[in-house]
Amino acid sequence: MTQFPEVVRLARPRSGHFDLGTGYHGDLWLDLDALFLRPSRLRPQVRWLSERLREHEVDAVCGPLEGGAFLAYAVADLLGVAFLAGYRSPGEATGYRLPEVPGGIGGWRVAVVDDAVNAGTAVAACLEELRGRAAVPVAVAALVSLGEASAMVPARLRVPFYPASTVPSRAWPAERCPLCADGIPFTRLPLSTMTRPARSLSGVLDDPRIRLGIGIAGLLATAGAVRRDRVAPGEARAFRAVNGLPDALYRPAWVVMQAGAFGAGPTAAAAAWLAGERELAGRLLAGGTGAWALSKLVKQIVRRPRPAALLPGVRGRGQDAAGLGYLSGHAAVAVALGSAALPRLGPAGRAVALTAVPLVGLTRVYVGAHLPLDVAGGAALGLAVEATAELILGR
Repeated sequence: MTQFPEVVRLARPRSGHFDLGTGYHGDLWLDLDALFLRPSRLRPQVRWLSERLREHEVDAVCGPLEGGAFLAYAVADLLGVAFLAGYRSPGEATGYRLPEVPGGIGGWRVAVVDDAVNAGTAVAACLEELRGRAAVPVAVAALVSLGEASAMVPARLRVPFYPASTVPSRAWPAERCPLCADGIPFTRLPLSTMTRPARSLSGVLDDPRIRLGIGIAGLLATAGAVRRDRVAPGEARAFRAVNGLPDALYRPAWVVMQAGAFGAGPTAAAAAWLAGERELAGRLLAGGTGAWALSKLVKQIVRRPRPAALLPGVRGRGQDAAGLGYLSGHAAVAVALGSAALPRLGPAGRAVALTAVPLVGLTRVYVGAHLPLDVAGGAALGLAVEATAELILGR
């Protein structure tokens, strides 16, 4: 199952006819160097791989140079175990050797980690070297599994395999490549643009420090714009447009609204914990409960009333909301949970999250509990709290 589909996008996949440099040809090329350009982007994947390998009580993590070694070093650091780099054997396309270790590595439980596994030549060579040193290979892990590697590694190499993402592809021994037989030339690869990387919006938001800055700025801007005794005409019009929607929408709106309730944080954290995502569970619990608690504090500082106290003709639905209006605790919780979970979700899960999180805020306007700036302020607070949780718990 693909845990982190965004990893494949980071590697900028290209289809064509490629010499993979391992004695195999393939129909897919990944720019594996691009994966390591911004290490912070790989933190969730490194943690996920580390948790899988922690179950095997490893003494060391081995990785073939270059990319596999970078990744193995990061995983070994999180696990607090030894790191073994696999160096290419001179004059051999697929051979790897390990450095000498004082006292040897006989009996050590070792996991092999690589950036991508396709035909598995590098991983197989490292496993062979480990067994030759009397170590005990216990697992293989990778950022990307290509083609049939997910089934091949456990079957042929006799160890469990943990890929963070999978992508369909085909690879053949060079002498049996059907693309060569058909006379298809190798696909020309462009020169690397890694020295001048373009930062997309999603790439910028990967940095929790930037999310924290955006959240704080949004919180200050919305808090400065609200008034305790009146509502600006534009905000009032936006409120009435949503609050005036048909009553028939209340039941589905109530269901969506629960994604921002206080219990949503512990519930999401429990689900992540049961799925083996312990680090994510901690962030969901801290982000959800922290956003809810801080929303209560901000309410006491800003002290903006509920919509019914500021505007005539407000349509209240469900139980009347008590207390103060700015800011929306539901919006804060929903954004905190959605921001933490989004990098771990597949395409379908992301679509659901990106739809549900904004709807939580709209439902609070629909039921008459909040004005638009209340929701915007809550969203900003949730983003700031989630970013802070990642900075603290993700170290």
